[in-house]
Amino acid sequence: MADNRPVRIITKQTAVPGRIPTGTTGNELNFIKQGELAQNTVDRKLFGYDGTNIFEYGSNTFLGLTGGTVTGNTRIIGALSAGTFISGSTDLYNIFQAIGTDTPHTQVQPGSNITTGGTSTLPIISTVASPSFNNLSFSGTATGGALSATSITATTIQSTTFSGGTFYGNGSGLTGVVIPSSAKGYAEMFLTNNTTPTVVSSVGVQYKLAGTTTAGALNMFIMSGSNRLQYTGSTTGFSFSVTVNLSAIAASSNQLFQVSIQKNGTIQTNTIMQTQFGSADQAIGLSGIVSMDPGDYVEIWIQNNTSNKNFTAKYMSFILSQV
Repeated sequence: MADNRPVRIITKQTAVPGRIPTGTTGNELNFIKQGELAQNTVDRKLFGYDGTNIFEYGSNTFLGLTGGTVTGNTRIIGALSAGTFISGSTDLYNIFQAIGTDTPHTQVQPGSNITTGGTSTLPIISTVASPSFNNLSFSGTATGGALSATSITATTIQSTTFSGGTFYGNGSGLTGVVIPSSAKGYAEMFLTNNTTPTVVSSVGVQYKLAGTTTAGALNMFIMSGSNRLQYTGSTTGFSFSVTVNLSAIAASSNQLFQVSIQKNGTIQTNTIMQTQFGSADQAIGLSGIVSMDPGDYVEIWIQNNTSNKNFTAKYMSFILSQV
């Protein structure tokens, strides 16, 4: 006589959240063989074993997958963490593409390596050589080497050196782009009716120009002593135009004097000028470009190439301006 009673198939099960079976080791309570089923009644998940991997039915995802590949369009809701993203292009627009209009998600497409690192607040993304970026926006500060783009729009752009074809400011001209004159370094000092001679003890030797100088307009500079202008800015390698004009007499006629600028005690050969001086006032001017780092200073020095006769600069104007 046939047995018509209903047949119930009860699989192995657990009510512990997050627990999954194993297909390799374990006891009878959590171990399943190929073709056997197990379920987690709290998580509402059903698991099987294919002889290699434990998998979840309906998820199309194998658990414990290492070194494998998930193909097709994949949508991830929540956090995504990985050491390497594979994309079919070096263009980030093809790798991270927003889909949907009401609630955009991120679509990861197949392709070339993008490696990530750093920290959550300062991530590092490395791409292959010469990548292409489209529709890229970010917040915060970007730090790096050379940046080349057809158009760059930002509230603030800072760089040690700017080069390019056209710069656009926040107006019709370069307002807000080129550093305003108030942010540039400049300095001035001068002598008026000076009677203190520069004592020359030997022919052909450099001596610092004597006299009590008065400071004029100063920005990023101080007059740290008579006949000394010292750069107090914080940026290295700024170039300054030097202009000196002076009127002087010598203790004897036909004295060939050389006048030059010294920076930190070293003569700046591009500023050397010379002419003959005597008992009557004689004018001389010199100019040049000098590179300055924080703490550098410049002074006027003279040298008698004829004899050991003294030199008196009665009037002098010394101007530095950033170029």
